[in-house]
Amino acid sequence: AYQTWAQQLSRMLSADSLVEAVSGYGVTNISHPIQGYIDYVNGHRRQLRWDYSWYTPAAVLILIGANDVFYHSHNSSFLSLYLELLNQVAHNYRRASPAVKIVNVCGGSINGLEPCGDIILA
Repeated sequence: AYQTWAQQLSRMLSADSLVEAVSGYGVTNISHPIQGYIDYVNGHRRQLRWDYSWYTPAAVLILIGANDVFYHSHNSSFLSLYLELLNQVAHNYRRASPAVKIVNVCGGSINGLEPCGDIILA
C-alpha cells in the first residue's frame, strides 16, 4: 500500500491516513454497491459497526465510480446513488467539529476519467 496515491498524498501532507479500499466496488448494481458495507468494521459480515466517534479525519477522500462505467454519461441513477454515498459519509461525521471535508476524486483507476463528468455534476 506504500505506493498508492492515497499513501503518497498522505506522506506529502505529513498526514495520518486510514484507507478503506475494496476492489471491484462502486455505487450501483453494475458493480457491488459499497453503501451497505462502509459502516462496518468487518465489511461483508456486517457484524460490528464502525464507531465514527473513535477517529475523526480532517477529510474523507472518495475515489469511486470507475466500476460503474456503464452508468455514466449523466445517468440519473448513478448521480442519485453517488449523492446517496456522499450524504451517508456526511451523516456519519455530522457531529465532528470542525466539520469533516469530503473530497471527490475522479480518474486514476481502470476507467480513467470516465466517471468525472458525473462526479462533478453530483
